Amino acid sequence: MRLGSYYRMCSLLASGVQFRGRRVLDIGTHDGILLSLAESELCVGVDLSPQHSRGPAVIVQADGNHLPFCSGCFDQVIATDVIEHMPHAQKLVNEMLRVVHPGGKIFLSTPSVDIRLFPPFLTGWISNLWGHYWRRGFTKEELLKIMSEGRAKNTILLEWNAPAYRFCYLILRLLWVFAPSLVQPIVKIVARWDALHVKGCHGFYWIWAEKGEN
Repeated sequence: MRLGSYYRMCSLLASGVQFRGRRVLDIGTHDGILLSLAESELCVGVDLSPQHSRGPAVIVQADGNHLPFCSGCFDQVIATDVIEHMPHAQKLVNEMLRVVHPGGKIFLSTPSVDIRLFPPFLTGWISNLWGHYWRRGFTKEELLKIMSEGRAKNTILLEWNAPAYRFCYLILRLLWVFAPSLVQPIVKIVARWDALHVKGCHGFYWIWAEKGEN
């Protein structure tokens, strides 16, 4: 399990986010850890380099920009910290909206373009380690424009500033290499603290949107 994936799962739990629907899809799923939060009859994950599933999810090797599913076959589609890895972000959102049925929901998370880790001068270096070669993150305006051009409706953009996680990231990452099971309770505490301090532009953004009726 990756530290970032575990922190995102703890963050969603701390904020009360749940994924519901008969069919839920997670893009960039890695090992399917986030799908453990889904209340669904069928959980499907896609990834270019998938790992063994950590739950009942079906994991498929596929490109998020070219999903091997028919249109409108999912109730919810998730893509956490994936869009910043895409050279053409609009294609990902368009595909998410294609495979969700009218009235279904999509959920994305992504770093802010102004993300700041501690110490700040290492932010660029760490961002590159995260694989953010195309961009460090997005502005609110860019994300809302992508949703609008994809013809999503009822878009809600939320701040997840993650001050504790950003401040503690390096030490958590180092400890995670040697003793992840010992670090997990600390990450849960960090996520709960961050859930009480969500406002700010130096962390991440969460986006909910719906697919309009045809």
